[in-house]
Order: sequence, then structure tokens, then C-alpha cells
Amino acid sequence: MVQTVVIKRAFERRNASEDQSTAREFFYERLMQVVVHHEYYNENDKLCPDLLIEPTAETQQLMARIGLLFRREPHGFSVLFNTAKGRPEALLNFLARPTFEVPDEGDDEHHGWWKRLSFTAAPTKDTFINYTGLPLDTKPLETNFYLSNYHGRNIPLEPLTPALRRTPRVGLKDGGPLSRGPYVSPADALPVVPAKFPLRYLPGVEEFVVLGLSGAELQCYPRCLDPEAVKQKGLDGTSCADALPASQGGSCREVAFINLTPLPLDRYTLTFHDSNRATKDPTIRTPLEVLYTTAHPTPLCFIDLLFARPTLESPGTYPVERWPTPHIKDGVRYDLNFRNRSTQWRYFVVPRGGEILEYRDLEIISHGTPVGFAPGVRHDLPNGQQALRFDSLENLPLLQRYSFHFSLEGTQSQFDERRTLLAKLPTPSPLQVGPPPSRRPDDQRAKTKLFSRAHPDGIALRPENTSDIYVYF
Repeated sequence: MVQTVVIKRAFERRNASEDQSTAREFFYERLMQVVVHHEYYNENDKLCPDLLIEPTAETQQLMARIGLLFRREPHGFSVLFNTAKGRPEALLNFLARPTFEVPDEGDDEHHGWWKRLSFTAAPTKDTFINYTGLPLDTKPLETNFYLSNYHGRNIPLEPLTPALRRTPRVGLKDGGPLSRGPYVSPADALPVVPAKFPLRYLPGVEEFVVLGLSGAELQCYPRCLDPEAVKQKGLDGTSCADALPASQGGSCREVAFINLTPLPLDRYTLTFHDSNRATKDPTIRTPLEVLYTTAHPTPLCFIDLLFARPTLESPGTYPVERWPTPHIKDGVRYDLNFRNRSTQWRYFVVPRGGEILEYRDLEIISHGTPVGFAPGVRHDLPNGQQALRFDSLENLPLLQRYSFHFSLEGTQSQFDERRTLLAKLPTPSPLQVGPPPSRRPDDQRAKTKLFSRAHPDGIALRPENTSDIYVYF
């Protein structure tokens, strides 16, 4: 079953005599679709609306040239192709043509099959990282998550949750996740580099080489150059073909300025070689993968979608099949899956107009889902008030809607019986996520009888992150 999309274009007529109010209909099919899931959205079938995904400038030009359409959708996007006679063939002919990125090894008959579409994904909410299971200190200006359907780089880590597995995929072949594992994780992170940046030659390194996704050599920066070549071409116009050892009169430099401006936005690999292109010392010549991406709007992810299997050995699922003859086989749907963050919930209980010492045996009670909280610990707030802090004994997930129901119970000094002081405690918002608290020996644990139930040894949780909730009653 193939998904067909009908698009009406009023500005394109079948012929000049046609009624101006009649729009021509174009029939498109989905070539590729990317759907964004996030476990935070438990009320929305895990579908996430919080990423603004855009094709790069180079991809926009390419899609216009070969008749593809980018269609933004509520929880991702689709790439559409025109089904009119001759249009699919034109796309296939384009893909079969050689590209600038020709690998040194591999499938040297159809170098064009490394062609791909590239997209950036920027969060539309400032709190996206707060409720997402990624490092809280992620800095998108320095690090982005590289995602691709080129599954030669994917490694299985763990199965998807049943909720994600149940997502229907009507009419499209399942291409699986775009991340290395089932979810976007630090394993997908790459350092972001500007268009131009300096790189110092370490001892033993004679040249820097920039490789594309296919492993093709795209740029080369030798340490020592022929002075005549520099004079004729300028420093930016030289390559390793102009290298000349210092012993033969070459002019050497200590720092090269890598210039990615002539290249499209994408993932690149920097390799380091000696004069014989050997890599005998991996401690100083380990290849470095980097990401060259746009600066605004600040992206969090970079997505590469290849049209077809680039080499005979490449695994993965692609919309274009190359054998026995190139043809568009099936539209493919890919998933972009994010975990939600789990934090230690810390309730700071503050009585209004009274002292915390007026209350006895305060305790947080869980109704329904069994969740435990450590006994209260006296805590001085920045405004001078005293609070009683209750820490959850396990990390709890941040969700769009919670099923947890916690109440505060205890005894006030003038009452004899124990009672419910607050029937339902609030749940945290993504704005309240912070780093783990420092664990100091002088932590303010109670010494009086009121707070005699201190944290049992071995039970206190060392959380990755915390959610602080302030409760006034």
C-alpha cells in the first residue's frame, strides 16, 4: 500500500485556455517520512511536536532541482516525489550520476549513491533538554546529535518500549530509528565546528585530511608547502598536491586553518597523517568526527537521509532499490525517539505563618503507585524560612500527565490525632529540573527527637538530576 498526497497548485495550468480558477492537481507519494517520538508525551501517543525541522540550504536547492517536496508535519516531516510520468525516472537518473564525494574504496561504479538530503532540528521550547533524557549540560552551540538512516553506523543497545513499538506505520516500510541505538543518546553526539577553525600540527603530523561520509578525501592541508604554489594559488588554494618537505625547501607552518565553507553542511571526519600517510601513533592521530551545521536557529540535531544503499555491504532500509535496475521500491518511515528524563523529586514543605517545629511526624504518602520518600530533613531556605525536605527514594519520570498521587500527613501540636494536611501534592514541571545536590558531611539532618528518623544508611539516592517542588500549607 502506497500513501498518495494530492497537491493543488493554482499557479500551474494545463494550458493557457484553462479557467483561471482551476488549479492543476499533482500527485505525490511519500519517499521518506521522519516521525518524532518522546516518552514525555504520554497523553499524545508519544508523538512530539517540539522540534522545528528544516532542510539545509543545499538540500532545499537539490530538492527543487530534482522535483522533491519537503512537507512539514505536526510530529516530523515527509519528503514527497512527483508520480507524474518521467518524474521518478529523472530522480533515479540523478542519483546514478557521480557526485563530488567519491570514496577511495568500495562501490566505485555508482559513486552518486552517496547523495543524501540533510536537515537540522531545533527545539521550539527552551525546556526541551530539561524533560529529555540527555545530559542536562548539553550545549547545542558546541554539541549536536548526528542522526542518519545509513545504518552501517548503528549499533543495537536496547529494545524500544512497547508504547513506541505499537505506533502504526500504514503504507510505509519501517526504516527503524535514525539514532545509533533505539533512542537519541550521547553516543550520537558530535562536536560542532565553525566554517573556519585553526588546527595545530602535533609532532609527527604532516597533513590534515577532511573525509566525507563515504570516506572520500575532500580536503587536504599539508604542513609544509611549495612556496611557489603558495605564491601562485594563495594559501587557501593549495592542497596536498603542493606539499614539499622542509628538507627540499618547503615552507612549513605550525597551524592550519581548516576551511569548510566550500563544502555542504554535514558530518566530516578529520584524519591526521605523517609524510607516508601512516597512522602508527593513534594517541595523536585518532580520527575526529565533527559536525558542520547552521548557527540559527540553534539546532540540537542534524539528520542525513540517504536515498539508497550506498554500497553492496551497507545494511539499512532505503526507499530506492539499486538492483537489478534502480527503482523506487517503497516509501520508508524512520523514527526519531527521545527518552524522558527521570529525576529525584524533592519536596520542600513550608508551613504558612508558623514554624516547622509545630508539626510532628510529617510524612508523604503515596496513593496507588508505590513510591517511597525518605524521612524529612530540616532545610534552611535562601529567604531564611525553615522547610522540611522529603527526597524520593527512586528517580521518577517527568511526564506530560502524571498518575502519581501524593499527600502530606502529620500531626499539629494542638491536635491529638494524625490527619491529612494536604490531600494532593503538586507534581514538578520541566522548569524545576536542576543538577544533583552536593553531598556534604555537614548536611542538615535533624538531631532532635522530631527529626530522629534520619536517612537510613544505604538508602539515600544519588540522583543524576533533581526536581524541586516547594509546598506551602
